[in-house]
Amino acid sequence: MPIVKTGRNSFEFNYKLPKRKRNLITKEFLQTFKQELDNIFNKDEYVPIEKRNYWNTYQLLESTGGFYEALKSACIKHNLTKAIYKYSSKMPWYDSDIFDDELLLLMVERGVIEEGSVDEINDYSYENDKDFELVTTEEKLKDCTIIHKNWVLTKERREKLGIRD
Repeated sequence: MPIVKTGRNSFEFNYKLPKRKRNLITKEFLQTFKQELDNIFNKDEYVPIEKRNYWNTYQLLESTGGFYEALKSACIKHNLTKAIYKYSSKMPWYDSDIFDDELLLLMVERGVIEEGSVDEINDYSYENDKDFELVTTEEKLKDCTIIHKNWVLTKERREKLGIRD
């Protein structure tokens, strides 16, 4: 699972889920894992469970605390804690990220979740950019100047929301 140098200044994360681990991950395990993910991420602001797919929901959950909580719970239910959960917990972050994605792609491959379309990814940009303004401040130090840029609510929007300075 090493980082492989592919050029003078380029690297590749070379990880593949071992066959012995892949064989332990059954469709039933993946269904339990999906149920656990849906239970943990069952909030109003998320996509409704019946409309969820890889692109609009599940790929966004990878590498989160809830993702690993669901994985741990599914592993306990299927007696795979040592073989899968502890294995994934000991990986370096770059391999763990790839492992998470491979797990979700196995769910797609085995029909546990739909793949959906990349066009379904929600654009989380704020609808009313007029509510924000860019504020730039400079902090002069002995040998340099630090420039801070922050997006803040406009005075009108703060008043409308009842926020006091």
